[in-house]
Amino acid sequence: MVDLDKIKSQFKVTLEIRNFSPTHFLFKIESFSLLSQNGVNKYESNEFSAGNYKWRLIFNFNWEDSGNEVDNVAIYLALANSSSLPTRWEVNAVFSIFLYNQNSDNFLSVRGPARRFHALKTEWGFSKFISKKSLIDPCNGYLVNDNCVFGAEVFVIEPQGVIERLSMLEAGKPEDHSWSISQFSKLKNGWFSEEFLTRDHKWYSFFFFMELSFFYTVYMVVLKGLLNARGTLLSQSPMQIRNCSLHDYAYGFIKKYGQFIKYL
Repeated sequence: MVDLDKIKSQFKVTLEIRNFSPTHFLFKIESFSLLSQNGVNKYESNEFSAGNYKWRLIFNFNWEDSGNEVDNVAIYLALANSSSLPTRWEVNAVFSIFLYNQNSDNFLSVRGPARRFHALKTEWGFSKFISKKSLIDPCNGYLVNDNCVFGAEVFVIEPQGVIERLSMLEAGKPEDHSWSISQFSKLKNGWFSEEFLTRDHKWYSFFFFMELSFFYTVYMVVLKGLLNARGTLLSQSPMQIRNCSLHDYAYGFIKKYGQFIKYL
């Protein structure tokens, strides 16, 4: 029997026995013994689609390999036609490789962690997917009548997160904007400036006022502020001026041609 704990200990994977077929791809090898007889150490499957990308399975049987992989079948998932993808492409995916148990009519599923495919790494997989001894053992049910069936599922992780960026600008030279308001004494509610441009953004200046009495002195409270082009209030600053001073020509707030407002 296949020792699942031994397989799992070799690499970080999730193993399970599943009763239904893989979603994206099935691959049947007939006359499996002829692979070794003809010295076929590597085989690449046809392309299949998953997550709007093309993929293929790569099998390394290593029949004549004298290294550490000699007793194991390696299976890799490769992104096909990667040369046609845009510059600096990358695809993140979680995938599973399957092996069909023909005796019990279920699948051994091996799933690894999420992997990042990119120009320098176009394939990921399992160098020790299953030992050759376990694969050909008739008691395990994977190789029956010299036939075996593999499969694959690939789930692409699409980026859905919100990206926020904060760009700080160096403080530039303040810009002055001035307006002359005619017939200031006839204003009842307030005043809005015409649209003006500062640092490639559109703005409006405004103010409104009300009278307050305190110790027999009448004050004019002027609330001035900035609105952006969408009408959002960005800043406001109240300014208190005695009513008699506001209307006194000597203070320079009011001239014969109207009110003079300077906004920095």
